[in-house]
Amino acid sequence: MILANLSHIRKLFTLVTLLFFASYAIAQLSAEDQAKLDGYINSATDFAKDEQFENAAGAYYKAGMFCIEKGRNRDAIPYLKESAKLYAEIKNYEKVMKVYSNIGLLYANIDNYDKALL
Repeated sequence: MILANLSHIRKLFTLVTLLFFASYAIAQLSAEDQAKLDGYINSATDFAKDEQFENAAGAYYKAGMFCIEKGRNRDAIPYLKESAKLYAEIKNYEKVMKVYSNIGLLYANIDNYDKALL
C-alpha cells in the first residue's frame, strides 16, 4: 500500500514538474501554439489521473514533438522523457525505444553528445 502511494506521489511530482516546464515553453509561443501545447499537456494530465498511461504517454509524446516542430528542442526533452517513462511502466518497449531515439537525436542537435549516448 505504501509503495502504491509513493508511486502516485512520484507521478504527481512529475506532472507538476512538467507543468512548470510547459509554462516556461508556453510563454515563448504564439497564442495559437500555446493553446495547442496546453491541450496536449492537459490531455496527458487527465489521462494520467485516470490511469490511462498509454494515452498519457502518447499525449506527452505529441507535446514533445510539437515543441520540436516549433524549434523548441530543449523544451521537448522533458515531455519525451515523461512519455518514455510511462511507456516503460506499461512495458511498451517498442515505443520506449522510439522515444529514446528521438531524445538522443535532440541531445545531439543541441551538442550534448554525452547525454545523446545514454
